[in-house]
Amino acid sequence: MPAKVSGAKWSAREDGGHAPRLKAVPTGKGVAHCLLMEGNNRVLDQKKGAAGQPVTCSARR
Repeated sequence: MPAKVSGAKWSAREDGGHAPRLKAVPTGKGVAHCLLMEGNNRVLDQKKGAAGQPVTCSARR
């Protein structure tokens, strides 16, 4: 799901189906992090990125 993000934090709720995947790409030297959670707040995957590098979270349910 492409999204224009402005500001330090952003979140969205989407139905990811059986194989949710999220890629976060920071601008400039920003640092991206991603977190996938189920509706019951169980963490499926999370990653912390490095300056200027994209991160990808994915899971199979």
